[in-house]
Amino acid sequence: MNGRSPRVLVIAALIGVLTLLVASPALAKAPEVSSWEESWANQPLYDCGDFTLLESVHNTYDGTKFFDKAGNPVRWQVRFSYDGTLTNSVTGATVTDAPDHQLYVRDYGDGTLTIHGLVLSANIPGVGVIGLDAGTTVFDADWNIVFQSGPHHVWLPGYGIDYTAICDFLR
Repeated sequence: MNGRSPRVLVIAALIGVLTLLVASPALAKAPEVSSWEESWANQPLYDCGDFTLLESVHNTYDGTKFFDKAGNPVRWQVRFSYDGTLTNSVTGATVTDAPDHQLYVRDYGDGTLTIHGLVLSANIPGVGVIGLDAGTTVFDADWNIVFQSGPHHVWLPGYGIDYTAICDFLR
């Protein structure tokens, strides 16, 4: 005999099997990973009254969708980077809004969408910040804001998108 009792070998084997079962990703469908980019130029974004705020952007996305054991989606996370400009449609004056990095998390169970990070950062040298939206915003399935932290000049409590400060600067 090699000095090990059958009981010790059985316990070691059981611990090994239990460790594999607890840590096994095979219990759920493997996450789907995707990346994509999109760009557009001079698309109408906001009515500033006497001009339209136009948006030109280049966005990059890295998404991961997670599934339960049955293969149903449970969460989708997207790392998002926005690089863009906002332009007065009449004068051509612009504000750079870049780079903004965000994490979007869609929970398929309760329908919420959570946005973490920098949504808007318009900082003009010599002027200062004219638009800042950062932190966390949670929307319910009906697009109502249910939680918000951080400074939010764009995603306002009660849910409204307001670019007034940027319109005023570009006049």
